Amino acid sequence: MTPQSAPIHAWWRLRLLVATMLLSGVVARAEDDDFLTPSPFVQATAAFEQGDVARAEVLAQPLAEGDAATAEACALLGQVRQRQKRPAEAVTQFERAVAKRPASAQLRSLLGLALLDQAEEATGEARTTLLQRAETELTQAASMDAACCDAQMGLLRYHLLDPAAGPAGAADRHAETAGTLDPLSASYEIGELAEKHGRLDLAERYYGVIADLIPADPWLRFKHAQMLVRLGRVPEARKEIDGVLRAYPGFGPAQQLLAGLPAQ
Repeated sequence: MTPQSAPIHAWWRLRLLVATMLLSGVVARAEDDDFLTPSPFVQATAAFEQGDVARAEVLAQPLAEGDAATAEACALLGQVRQRQKRPAEAVTQFERAVAKRPASAQLRSLLGLALLDQAEEATGEARTTLLQRAETELTQAASMDAACCDAQMGLLRYHLLDPAAGPAGAADRHAETAGTLDPLSASYEIGELAEKHGRLDLAERYYGVIADLIPADPWLRFKHAQMLVRLGRVPEARKEIDGVLRAYPGFGPAQQLLAGLPAQ
C-alpha cells in the first residue's frame, strides 16, 4: 500500500535524477532558442517531468537517433524506456550516453540502475552477469564522485539483490552513505528497498529517520510502526501508533494496524 501522502518514492527520485543530470544541457539549449519556442529537447524533458511519457518519447526518440545524438538525449530516452518498463532498451540508451560522456558519474549510475532493473527480470547466469555489470558501473560511479547519492543507492540495491556478493554489512554501509548525502530524498527509498528485500531492521531504521524528518506525515510513522510490529517489537509499535492516532484520529492504516495487535 502506497498512499498519496507518502512524500518520497523511487519514481520521484528518478524525476529528480533526470532533472539534475539534464539541467546543464537544458539551460545551454534554452539559451540558443527563442524563449517563446523551447527546443524539442526542452519540451521532451518538460513532458517527462510532468509524467507525459508518450509525448516525451515522441520528442526524445528522434533526438537520440544517430551518431550525432548527445549524451543528454540518449539518457532522457533511457529514462523514458525505464518508465515504460523496457529495461533492455533503457540499458542500450544509457550505454550510448556513457560512451559519449565516460567521465560522468551520474550517467554511469543511470546505467547501473537500469542493469539492476534488467537483472531483476532475469534468472540464472544471465542474472549473475547483469548484476556483475551493474556493480562495476556503480562502483566506478562512486569512485568518480563520492557525493553521487544515486551510485550509493544503486550499490545498496545491488547488495540487497545479492547479499552474498559483497563483504558483510555492505548494504548497511551504502545505506548510511546515501542517507547522509541526501537524508530527505534517500531515506524513504532505503526503507522501501530494505522492506522489499526482507531487511526489516534496515527498513525500520530508515522509516524512522524520514518520520523524524517529516513529523507531520502520519504515513511515515505508520510505516515505522509496521516494521516494529514485523520485528516483534510490539510495545514500541503500539506507542508509535497511539501517537499517530492522537494527532490523526481517523487515519485508517494506523487504526487497522492497532486492531491487529495482540491484546495487552
